[in-house]
Amino acid sequence: MLRICIFSIAMLVSGAQHATAQYFPSAASQRRAEQKAREHYNRALETGKGLRMLHSADLTLGITLPHQGTLKTEDGTLSTHPTMPDSVLRQSFTFKTKAAITASALTQFDFIKINRNNAFAVVWGFNANIHLDVPVTEEMKLIDASFLAKLKYTRTMIAVPIGLSFKTGGFASHDKADRVSFAIGATLAPTFNDLMITNSAEGHYYSKTNVYVQPYYFAELGIFGGMKWKIRAGIYPMGYQRFQKDFQPGTSKLGAYEYRHIEYQSKGPLVQLTIGTMRGSNNWENSRW
Repeated sequence: MLRICIFSIAMLVSGAQHATAQYFPSAASQRRAEQKAREHYNRALETGKGLRMLHSADLTLGITLPHQGTLKTEDGTLSTHPTMPDSVLRQSFTFKTKAAITASALTQFDFIKINRNNAFAVVWGFNANIHLDVPVTEEMKLIDASFLAKLKYTRTMIAVPIGLSFKTGGFASHDKADRVSFAIGATLAPTFNDLMITNSAEGHYYSKTNVYVQPYYFAELGIFGGMKWKIRAGIYPMGYQRFQKDFQPGTSKLGAYEYRHIEYQSKGPLVQLTIGTMRGSNNWENSRW
């Protein structure tokens, strides 16, 4: 009986260790996975196959430039008598946002090779930015300062650009000797856009999520110095989608016959400037030697 109990405990411990290793890999297993990935990459380097997309990938960080927006409010009283018109007060405020933190990662796969230094490519990747704005200030003399003043919003946009590009120089040849490179591209970007507004006095005020497709265009300059450094300028011509919200009578500090309508609209495109590296470029060929 004692032997059976000891054997059962050992099996349970072994099973627990297996489950732990499966869902929480140990440092040793992670090192083995990294070593296996390095070996696979080194074999690809020896054969020269399967590296085009990896050697075309980049990671860049930067900002989305400030842009203008408009906040419109409409406060009114519902008519309690058919011959008495509603009283309506409309206000419109234009403000400028702060710059957004931006991260971008793209890779390009050649599908038409014109010559050694020029190619058309399919491009896809990931682009995200976070805007932290204060669109409303006390100086705007709002109707109800306690309700609308000091509105702050966080706007998060995540896009997946997919399209075509034309690239030249080292971007196409993957040769360290081609120090200067250029590329331009046009894509369509499925976009997830989240807006959350908070009021300093009341906390959460409004939130909305949009999913839509918008164009994204970019131009790139590459310079080789140890590895390929890339500067990218991108533009979303549609900007942010607008939002609007209606507050019904008798809700959120409104009287029995009062209503409020709020609308936000960004003006102009979103322009992004980022800088980063092509991590695989340190293993490009070098025709200078």
